[in-house]
Amino acid sequence: MKHIVQFLLAFVISFQFLVTGSAKASASEIDIDLMKFIEQTNDSLGSNLMMNNQADAIEDSEMLRELLLMVEEHFEVNSLNNQALKISNQAVFITNDLRASLYMNDVEKAKKIHVSLSENCQACHKIFE
Repeated sequence: MKHIVQFLLAFVISFQFLVTGSAKASASEIDIDLMKFIEQTNDSLGSNLMMNNQADAIEDSEMLRELLLMVEEHFEVNSLNNQALKISNQAVFITNDLRASLYMNDVEKAKKIHVSLSENCQACHKIFE
């Protein structure tokens, strides 16, 4: 059930993002609902990693990757801030590395990478406080 709700929420946010975000070249702010959902998904990922729940951590990392790709697209389309684009590119790269660790059954490495991902998120938040 959790996964169905996550999928539906991601679909709604994605649709809203596409309609209100990347469709308007003048849009200057990223959707706060999208950012909150990313934060919730990252928190869920962290919890699943700490509990060594690899299956749910993989699902969270897949969802997080898709959400971060939307953020990356937003910064590419709107050219808001080169630093924000660089950070979003790094977030996608880090998430891919985290996913690869999980698929290789290296949860301990994934935990360490998750710390880097959270630090990456905080770096971007400092720009947009």
